[in-house]
Amino acid sequence: MRLAAGLLLFIALAHAQNEIIPITNWREHLGDDLAWARPEFDDSSWVPAHKQYPQVLWPDTSGWHWYRASVMLPAEFEGTVLAIGIGPLDRAYEVYVEGRLVGRFGKMVPSPDGPVERGMVFGLSPLRHTQPVHIAIRRWLVTNSDGWTEFKALGVFAIEPHPPAIGRRTAIELRESLYTANGRLAHLPWNLAGLLMFGMASISFLLYATQGHRLEYLFLGLFCLCTEGCGGFLGFPLVLGDSMLGASLYPKIILVISMSGWAWAMLFAAQVCPAHRRLIYVIAAAQSVVGFMNVWTFSVHLPSGFFWLMLLDVPAVLGALVATWGLARDQKTGSIWIAVALLTQYLGGLCFTLLNLDASFYMGMLRVDIRSVATLVCVSTILTVLFLRFRKDQAKQAVMEQDFAAARHVQQVLLGGGSGDGAPGFTVDVAYFPAREVGGDFYQYIAGQDGSLLVVVGDVSGKGLDAAMLVASVLGALGNEPSREPSVVLRNLNRAAMGKTRGGFVTCCCALIHADGRVDLANAGHIPPYSGEAALEVESGLPLGIVSDACYETASSQLGTQALTFLSDGVVEAENAQRELFGFERTRAMSSQPAQVIAEAAKAWGQNDDITVVTVRRAQ
Repeated sequence: MRLAAGLLLFIALAHAQNEIIPITNWREHLGDDLAWARPEFDDSSWVPAHKQYPQVLWPDTSGWHWYRASVMLPAEFEGTVLAIGIGPLDRAYEVYVEGRLVGRFGKMVPSPDGPVERGMVFGLSPLRHTQPVHIAIRRWLVTNSDGWTEFKALGVFAIEPHPPAIGRRTAIELRESLYTANGRLAHLPWNLAGLLMFGMASISFLLYATQGHRLEYLFLGLFCLCTEGCGGFLGFPLVLGDSMLGASLYPKIILVISMSGWAWAMLFAAQVCPAHRRLIYVIAAAQSVVGFMNVWTFSVHLPSGFFWLMLLDVPAVLGALVATWGLARDQKTGSIWIAVALLTQYLGGLCFTLLNLDASFYMGMLRVDIRSVATLVCVSTILTVLFLRFRKDQAKQAVMEQDFAAARHVQQVLLGGGSGDGAPGFTVDVAYFPAREVGGDFYQYIAGQDGSLLVVVGDVSGKGLDAAMLVASVLGALGNEPSREPSVVLRNLNRAAMGKTRGGFVTCCCALIHADGRVDLANAGHIPPYSGEAALEVESGLPLGIVSDACYETASSQLGTQALTFLSDGVVEAENAQRELFGFERTRAMSSQPAQVIAEAAKAWGQNDDITVVTVRRAQ
């Protein structure tokens, strides 16, 4: 679409060349005096306009600049509607023709300022063709000796520089439209690079959303947003319309975004190279300081800005070298490709800066920036490697989920039914909510031939698969336990747990409930059971697995018609958003409720550990 429009405008302009007179014989003078706009003013002592940019008015110094030129109009212009076209000039200016103000860009009072530059067309009163037409431009410019003004060019808003011209209004308007279209067409690769970087940033953020613990996805996405052409789009709203903030804030915003892009790249390198992470963090901090100096020197227009710009590449290359060294020794998938991509990107940027090379070239009508292409290749390579790692992690995750599902099934079988024919003479109600796929809580009830019921409830320190394996070990030992005396059961389980806790421990409560309602109870650091909203009194011994010769005492009490409620600390330690615990008081008040009701209440309060509730009631 843009190419077709540019070609059509080019053809139309070719037919209008005789209706346009470019103005190139400009003379320049520093200072400000409105008398310089008069047609009779003698400007022979003024110097020719800037030699480096003969086709545009683009000086190196800040302040007031005046330009004067004269042109002879052909006879066929007599009586036609004329206009003067001014290419993109920054910041504020006024145009005078034959001493009369014909147009203004920006504002002059109370202080000169203007929006982001663009091509302008100003209409003219009828002019004579028999004598020279005198044109003067009064311009206020803020820049520095490092040419930072050029930094404001935005691909989607770029206008190809061109000399002012006078001619028929329709032809002048067509001319400005052509240069605008050509500028945007030339920067099409730049815009495309920005859009591609947006896409890569979106993919990175999507990967981060899937695996939130992998910060390299987040930092790579932020780097994509802030680098090369992509960063320009973030400040694009400032260049729309006639906002005065555009010309003053837009380049600073883009500079800050670009500087932060380097820091995000270093943080990404630190994540993929954990062996040298601390050193890369130090380099990233140094780079942030240099980046701040870049922004500051640019904001106050110091001539040392180019020095800080060159210095910015030093920590970047140093960080890339450190990361390359670490990644080259890494055994992960594609680490060497990440190293090559980072090193090529930053060494290339340093070479362009030190040698002061033009990083762009024209491919037909398109202006291609080598740095944008290099960044695209770099990020594409890194993103491909990270995606392959992501797929590999997903495959591992799928295998782990299968293992957890198998472990969960085994645990459910171990916890599911006790032994024998259930619990004749008793009603047992169980609610079990593991905090993860498999839990560290366990329970078991074993009926005896004398009508008694042995109940064991415990909690392994820790969570996950390691805790589940210890649970299986304890339940295996319990299945082979010959004694039904609670204190003896705990002593034997303690010996079985020794050396298997990996520095942890196991709390356990064991109760033998006789047919007549008498309860023999022993405790190894566990929450004692509740009966009638009161905790049964029993001496609490050491948790299992800490001391091999730990002893446990048995206490006896009468159950009566009340239910005996066992629970794990996941109930009392449930915590809501306000960091308030479910606590013992709420637990005690609900201890007569069914197990499912108690467990659901604790879970709704805020589960952060395995929740187990077992209630035992004598059948009436």
